[in-house]
Amino acid sequence: MNKNYGLQIVIRDPVVGDINIDNELQKIIDDLHFQKLRYIKQLGFSYLVYPGANHTRFEHSLGAMQITREIANNIGLKDIEELECAALLHDIGHCAFSHYSDQLLKKYLKTDHEKLGKEIIINSSIKDKIQNSTMNYKKVLKYYNGEHKGAIITGAFGSDRIDYLLRDSYYTGVNYGMIDYKSLISNVNILNNKLVLCSKGIGIGEHFLLARYFMYRLVYLHHAIVISENIYEKAVEWAIMSGKLDANELKNLNDYQMLSKLMSINESKIFISKLLTRNLFKRAYDGYIKKRFNLLDIKSKIKSMGINDSDYVISLLKIKNSDDIAVIDSNNNIINNLSKISEIVNSLNKILIDNQRLIIACDKKDIAKLKGIIPRALQDL
Repeated sequence: MNKNYGLQIVIRDPVVGDINIDNELQKIIDDLHFQKLRYIKQLGFSYLVYPGANHTRFEHSLGAMQITREIANNIGLKDIEELECAALLHDIGHCAFSHYSDQLLKKYLKTDHEKLGKEIIINSSIKDKIQNSTMNYKKVLKYYNGEHKGAIITGAFGSDRIDYLLRDSYYTGVNYGMIDYKSLISNVNILNNKLVLCSKGIGIGEHFLLARYFMYRLVYLHHAIVISENIYEKAVEWAIMSGKLDANELKNLNDYQMLSKLMSINESKIFISKLLTRNLFKRAYDGYIKKRFNLLDIKSKIKSMGINDSDYVISLLKIKNSDDIAVIDSNNNIINNLSKISEIVNSLNKILIDNQRLIIACDKKDIAKLKGIIPRALQDL
């Protein structure tokens, strides 16, 4: 049977409404590893463009848990305590400034926030709290990995993506990510341990994928946000190269601790100061390119023409296709994948295949010089 909440607290959330928290979940929320999420911004330095974007991984995790609960109850699943817990913990491994640290984790520690989250669930006090509750620890771990019912959290139209679209749209003050999520969750189901979409929900499914596309195009990949991310990454890299920041510290520091650490290191201070004063590098190039090339090749061309690595940032951006989702009929038989049924989704996928955007930015004084270099560098690749 579904959880009997009994003794509980209620957390009021502006995006998903009231969230009931029982004693067992409260113990996990109160754990220091989860409390760290209060000090990790969901959208990194995006607040430099959208001043309201100061929300954190803490409230996103609560929201994802609530939406998971709503989906599970709507489908009619029983015994969902472990599923709720997995949703609550799905971002437990995030580091300073969220996804801004992902490339750094990959480069220096050969890991990512999902793997770090699993390590926390396995090796920390979080594990003790789960094992000392009525929950099945192995089930929590399976659902965290997206297995079985965990597809409700990690699936293409899962609770994680629903909450971050709604929440990011709300706090940035834009409407690109606003979807009728109640309608969407009433049209998803679990089949063969995968999240599927009911045929009568194709329209809201299309809306969801378009909302995701526009949030990436107009918010997540806003040029100033991308440049800010690059400056932050450069600050961390220079701090590590100087020997004054151990790469392993990336796993433990929250936003404020990381800023304080980087500001104490001369090699990285100049970059962090740019972020704190919003004195960002300015675009010397921003365009869509169909030609395929390695970013290291263009960096080499720029270096050969006398531009130092510390004087510019560069990004090659691509919006990933969302995972496809199967569509079922009223008898729970699979019709086909949504991308095969929907002309809108099929067209969107074709756009994303060629959607490769190059951004190069530098100090104002170097813009003219860099602008003269880039066309030649691109032509020679």
